[in-house]
Amino acid sequence: MTTSTEENAGRILAVEDDPTTRAVIEATLTRAGCIVTAVDTIAGALDVLRSETPELCLFDVELPDGEGFELAETLRDDPKMAEVPKIFLTTHSEQSAVLRGFECGAVDYVAKPFRPAELVARVRTHVDLKRTREKLAETLARVRHLSGFIPICAHCKDMRDETGDWHRLESFIRERSEVAFSHGICPSCVRRHYGREPASSNGAATK
Repeated sequence: MTTSTEENAGRILAVEDDPTTRAVIEATLTRAGCIVTAVDTIAGALDVLRSETPELCLFDVELPDGEGFELAETLRDDPKMAEVPKIFLTTHSEQSAVLRGFECGAVDYVAKPFRPAELVARVRTHVDLKRTREKLAETLARVRHLSGFIPICAHCKDMRDETGDWHRLESFIRERSEVAFSHGICPSCVRRHYGREPASSNGAATK
């Protein structure tokens, strides 16, 4: 097993038993800025995954201790690895082999012998998609947090955060979401403070 480290454009686990192909994969993806961990067996891959969680798995269909399909099924059923994209390297171009790979949880495949530029493009695409999904999940989590129980002062309307500190409503929400505020005066405040009816047709007067 060898590990190469460059600017992180993706943490990749490559499983390939042919030494020449494995070396090309490492060199190609490392030049593209990835962190590459390469092994030659399913057992070696599972050993790595006990302590590391890659952003993408790249593996051959035919390995010394089994088929890559078996590894894909194992990772598909592992909650920690289920969302990690998996790409097959295969000499099989038959539709049945390709379909089986997708059924086992693969998101893509690359035919051997592969072109380095194509390999890099496919790996980058699926790493970027994974990172985008994770950012979206974080954003949704912040939104869900704001929909829960939030203590608010009955007099000044300040809001209390998780540490017990109090904040103005605007700053509290702005720090936890992508919301932007614009200010206006509601109809009740126009009547109360200015003694007249709202001037705008939609029932709110702006400052």
